[in-house]
Parts: sequence; C-alpha cells; structure tokens
Amino acid sequence: MSQASQLLELLSYGVLLVAVAIVTHADLRTCIRLFGIQGFFLGFLSILVGWHTGDVHLYWVALTMIVVKGLAIPAYFEHVMRRISVGRGPERAFSTHAGLLVAAGLMLVAYHVSRTVAPATPWLTRDVLASSLATVLMGLWTMINCRKALTQMVGFLVMENGIFLFAITETYGMPLLVELGILFDVMVAAGVTGILLLRISGSFNHIDVNEMTSLKG
Repeated sequence: MSQASQLLELLSYGVLLVAVAIVTHADLRTCIRLFGIQGFFLGFLSILVGWHTGDVHLYWVALTMIVVKGLAIPAYFEHVMRRISVGRGPERAFSTHAGLLVAAGLMLVAYHVSRTVAPATPWLTRDVLASSLATVLMGLWTMINCRKALTQMVGFLVMENGIFLFAITETYGMPLLVELGILFDVMVAAGVTGILLLRISGSFNHIDVNEMTSLKG
C-alpha cells in the first residue's frame, strides 16, 4: 500500500470517527463543532487527492470545503442555537449506549457491503469505501434518532459529507463548477433551515419535531 493510500485511509477514518462521535454525543453544540471538524478532514482529503492526481481545482474545492463546512456553517448554527435558546442536549430517542451499538452495527453493514465493490483505482482501498458508506448511514441515523430539527440538519449534512467522501475518492472529484454548485446548495439549505428554525421557535417556543407532530389534527 502506498503512502498516499495510507494517508487517504487515515483521513477517511477521521471522517467516520467524527460521524460516530456525533451519533453518540449528548451535547448539541459539540455536535455542531464536530461537524466543523469533519469539514476540515474533508478539506485535507481533497488536498491529498489533488496532490496525488495533479488536479489543481481540488485545492479550490478543499479551501471552499474548509471555509464553508469547517467554519461558516458551524458558526451559523451556533448563532441560530443562541438565538432560539435551544437546550444543549440533542434529545435523542435512544440512549447513548444504544446509539453506540447501532453505530457499530451500521459500520459492520458498511464494511460488509464494501467488500462486494471493487475500488475504481489501485490506490483506493475498500476501507475508504466503507468509511464513506458508514458516514452516510451515521448521518441518516442521526436524523432518525434526534428530536431537534437543528440536530437533524446536522445529520443531513453528515450524510452529504459521506457522499462527498465517496465521490471525491471514487471519481477524483467532479468538475469545479459542479462541486461549487453543490456547496452553494448546502449553504442555501443551511441558511433556510436556520431561518425556519427561528420562525418555528418564535411561534412554538421549541424546535422539537415530536411536539410539532402532536399538533396535527
């Protein structure tokens, strides 16, 4: 295994471990900051792929990833969190220990599925594919398990990070305009979510989706 492959695996493990931490952590602000750390991991991973392939546009993708997902979105979510005075806990449907067991099960599923897929390039290992799939599943579980809309949005963005990890390692990235367009869509989605949460909090004094469901006649 080449040194580039080893570094790629380490960075993909970092992305996955952050996703596991988000699944199991009980503090909402920490979950938001962990998402920012995941953005930095993806930025560094983009730099590595760009260096290995000689594709300069991936450096711009890396810079945008770090600025948008590593800094801007976490800072914006923390601002929204302060504005709506949401509690620090994400109020999960299952306990932390149960969430950890589910996370372990999802990782086993991801690693089993990855063994049936052949890597697209010699330097890409199945562990990287498994990490990307497991990250997507962790984000999905976060959306299912958490009751607060803000945490569910974090879960959605973690899913998107897993898809990005798969795309950039499997295809060496998409055209620059496409990748920047996707990041712009993510920024718009985060911005709209923040505005909606402010409106919902102003009307109902909470952002618990279970309580909002009970309002249906």
